[in-house]
Amino acid sequence: MSWWEVTKNYMQKIAQYVKYLKYLHRMKNNAYCIRGAILGAKGSRQDVKNSRSGK
Repeated sequence: MSWWEVTKNYMQKIAQYVKYLKYLHRMKNNAYCIRGAILGAKGSRQDVKNSRSGK
């Protein structure tokens, strides 16, 4: 194998790794968004209850 082929293979591996990291990062962000939405929904329900009982 020439140095060019070795370098090319190495670059492809790095590219795959970067894609994988980006994918993980996106999944993590989605999880945060979903959890935030759920917590937001629960929180707003709690607020509604509190405001009703407060009156």
